Amino acid sequence: MLFRALAIVLTSACLAAAQEQTEAGLSQDAAASRADAAIEEAAKATEQAVEAAEEAAVAAEKADAATADASTATKEAQAAVVAAEASGAVVENAEAIDWNGSWRSFWRGGQALLILKQEGSSVTGTYQPGDATVTGVVEGVVVRGTWSQAGDEGGFEFALAPDGQSFVGRSGNGEYWNGERLDAARVAAAGFGSNTPKAALVSLLSAANAAAAGDSFAELAIRRYLAFPETGEDLRSRNARVARLLRLLDLSTFRAIDLPETGEAGRATFELGPDGTDWTFPVEFIEADRDRWQIVVPPLETIERWEAAALEALAAEDFDDVAEARRATPRQTSRDFAAGTAAWSDGGAVLALATLDMSAIPEALRSTDGPLAAEYIRQIIDRVGYSIWQEVPDDPERRQPYVVYEHALGDIAIGRYPQDDGTARWLFTAESLEAAPGIFEAMQNLPLADGVAPTEPLTWAFKLRTELKENSPRLLKRPFLMENWQWIAIAGVLLVTPVLSWVLVRLGRIAATGLLRLGKAPQATRASMGAAFGWPARVFAAGAMITLLLREIELRQDVSAIGNGFAMLFMLLGGTLFIYRVVDTATVWLSQSAAKTQTSIDGIAVGLGGGLAKVAVLAGGIVLAAGVLGLPYEGVIAGLGIGGLAFAIASKDAVSNYIGAGILMSDRSFRKGDLIEGGGQKGIVEQVGMRSTRLRTPSGSVVVMPNAKLSDGNVSNHGKPPKDAPQPIDLTIGVSFETARAKLDAFVERLRGAFAAQPSAVAGASAALSEIGPSSLGIRLSGSFEAGADMAAARHKLLGDIVDLAKEMGVEFAVPMTKGQAVGPAVS
Repeated sequence: MLFRALAIVLTSACLAAAQEQTEAGLSQDAAASRADAAIEEAAKATEQAVEAAEEAAVAAEKADAATADASTATKEAQAAVVAAEASGAVVENAEAIDWNGSWRSFWRGGQALLILKQEGSSVTGTYQPGDATVTGVVEGVVVRGTWSQAGDEGGFEFALAPDGQSFVGRSGNGEYWNGERLDAARVAAAGFGSNTPKAALVSLLSAANAAAAGDSFAELAIRRYLAFPETGEDLRSRNARVARLLRLLDLSTFRAIDLPETGEAGRATFELGPDGTDWTFPVEFIEADRDRWQIVVPPLETIERWEAAALEALAAEDFDDVAEARRATPRQTSRDFAAGTAAWSDGGAVLALATLDMSAIPEALRSTDGPLAAEYIRQIIDRVGYSIWQEVPDDPERRQPYVVYEHALGDIAIGRYPQDDGTARWLFTAESLEAAPGIFEAMQNLPLADGVAPTEPLTWAFKLRTELKENSPRLLKRPFLMENWQWIAIAGVLLVTPVLSWVLVRLGRIAATGLLRLGKAPQATRASMGAAFGWPARVFAAGAMITLLLREIELRQDVSAIGNGFAMLFMLLGGTLFIYRVVDTATVWLSQSAAKTQTSIDGIAVGLGGGLAKVAVLAGGIVLAAGVLGLPYEGVIAGLGIGGLAFAIASKDAVSNYIGAGILMSDRSFRKGDLIEGGGQKGIVEQVGMRSTRLRTPSGSVVVMPNAKLSDGNVSNHGKPPKDAPQPIDLTIGVSFETARAKLDAFVERLRGAFAAQPSAVAGASAALSEIGPSSLGIRLSGSFEAGADMAAARHKLLGDIVDLAKEMGVEFAVPMTKGQAVGPAVS
């Protein structure tokens, strides 16, 4: 009424305006024309107002009806909840008691798509396959009723779960009959239609492929695309025929574009067959309803005849042999890639990455560049368009690559890779992985193809790219090598890395030195460990942080190979030197600890073990660096072996010393601090290194002996002398051959007395003729001085007294005159 009143007012105003214009003296024709126009506009406004009023009235009636329905539904839901709770059922809320919708129902040995509609306490519905109907009555959360199918019927009883998303139940014969609610959007998106023979077969195979990948709803959708002209057959027999027909269809290879778009008199036929053979079989289509085509399932005898012919054409005993032979084909690779990316977080990553040829990617970068390459390829395939696996070749004898997608920037192809055992693998080629980033960048604005549902990105970087594309697309521009957001991320990390690395290294130094302090390590050891946390640790920390960043932002393969390579080499350099210093510090500490204990771990073992550990650290760093650079580690190890052999030949004396060190450690001929005699030398062992052993004489001099000389000769170990033990001295005095026997005997006797007369001499010295040399008679004088005696002064006085004695007795020394050693506790 309001709109009508408004229209009348407008009309009156227009008429008044027309009259005023006429009375104003305008020309009669012009005034009449304007008046007619105003009247026409007023009439239109009136008509629109009337229509709006009628629409408003209809909307108000619908709103009243909806309110009434809602009120009724609320009352029914409340009553259902009351009834359910009265019967002892558990219900989360009133909305949970709802049988409307599509359900995947399943029982022992079968399943069906169950579509139910609830009106009040009445439930009706159908399920496929089987062309069956159900009717029942709701009592709380339970519905009881009957089902009927092709002359057969029975009872059922279903009970909703508390959340209303599933039900459990049983049929009249006692078998279980359960179900789960299907998402409405999933049901609406199922299939690609069947308005043409082509669409029907593509939809059937799409559903069958999805069912083979584990999509339970897709398995239910298969039935809508099949026709069974025969009647009176039970469901189990039909399912068996369907399974065998689908197996033959799956063996076939064809182009969907070649399928018929229409038929004649409601029928069409198309010949299919396996790849690599000339054998085909006819697929018959029938138009069940207007714009709804189905594939005719032939009789069992026909399917059996086709199966025998297929096996003969494929030269196989059975279909298991066929399946095994076709595991290595482009089709299986495509299936594995799709299955792996679909279940990426549930273990599918391993399956998907196994379909990529990552030989051009350094092994150390494959954990990051591999997922990124898989993401690029998946994004490209999702935009290319939906395809069925039966379009991908599966001939195991095929030799040429299968091109998935051609582009001006390169191809996405699956190539054949022969193996050493005579088999072959089909992988997305290394060239495809290299070209994929550029292809994706060129086609990223193309929406996903029809039938491809949006999926969660495989990597964090792609998730971020998706958000940036929606909120800040400028950050996705690539001015040079990388996108803007990647440059910003790298700049931020380069600014933060020095501070973070300093903090981390500082904390590490405090923790390490603190532990050493708790272990009562000497100050020198703690200082050495603190030095290890110097620039090597900071280089390692900085390289590690930059490496992690570059992995997270997921650079393109060509940029990643350079950026990640440098960052990881930076990290390896710092890490290798840091570990080397830690090993050196630990070796010194253990050597000091071993010197204070009587355990079997002595300084020799610690020294040799520390040296070997340092060599292992350096070798490990070289091998890891080779892996970063893409060099095969087997070749690097072989190169180290050949280089070691060449070094051994060129430095055989040094190598023999290293071997001698190993022999000394394994035999444990002596320990640090032992008094030994060997290789023409006598002294206390101070250190056994990789090349030589260091002995110290009581005079403070140090004798360095090659390990090879000690290990090859005889070694006398006098044990570790106590701190208060006398200090022995041995002298060999050469006298002339012209010395008479009597004089010689008297001189020897007087030597004993001369030694005994020394201030610090220990009783028991001996002197006797010991050898007849080439130019002299050797007299050996052996004795000891008291512990703590100044051996240099004692030796000086003893030798002076011997010279005076010889002059007194007229004994002449031969040349060389004397040789001797004095051995005692090392002078620290």
